[in-house]
Formats: sequence, C-alpha cells, structure tokens
Amino acid sequence: MSVTTEYAPPRSRVADKENPIELRWGPVLKAWWSMAWRGFLYGLGGGFVFGAIGGVLAVILGDPSKAAAYGTVGGYIAAVLASMLAFKQAIQKHLGVLAQIAQQTVAADRREDAAPAER
Repeated sequence: MSVTTEYAPPRSRVADKENPIELRWGPVLKAWWSMAWRGFLYGLGGGFVFGAIGGVLAVILGDPSKAAAYGTVGGYIAAVLASMLAFKQAIQKHLGVLAQIAQQTVAADRREDAAPAER
C-alpha cells in the first residue's frame, strides 16, 4: 500500500516578490559603511602581511623575479578573506535592526491580510 501526499514548499512572506520589504536608507548605509571600513582596514593589513609572505616565499624558492606575482596572489587571498570577515562582523552588528524591520513588515502585512476578514 502506497500513500502519496503532495508537498507544498513553505512560503516566506519576507521573500515574497509581490510584497518586498522596504528598507530605509539609514540602516542600509550604516550596514554598508560598517562593512566598507572593516573591509578596507582588514584588507590593508592582511594584504600587507600575505603579500610580504608571498614575496619572501618567492625569494626563498630562488626566484626573486616572481616576488611581485606571489605577493599579488597573497594580497588577493587576503582581500577575499578580509571581505568575508568584514561582512560577517557587519551583519552581526546590524542584523538585529534589519530583522526588526522585516518583522514589522511581516506583521503589517498580516494585519492587512486579516483586516478584510474582520469587516
């Protein structure tokens, strides 16, 4: 005996394309700036360290002419890691405000959906 049931994927009101969450520019700019300055500082420091390690590695391997290339690769690796760290920290700092805006939007949508039923 086989029982089949249809599966309906859950719907998120937050991700609803017909009713997107409206964010004010203030919280968005604060989150962006938080990520931008962290990414810059972490990238600057990490790029220096990883670039220097790449350059020294090229010299140790006996090909000083490739020091710039090794340093560049090290700098790019540091920049990617720095941007991920900056993004994580900015989200940790600002997620509460953004989540509160999302909850208020969902609550307002639910009140609007329930209002015609009460009339």
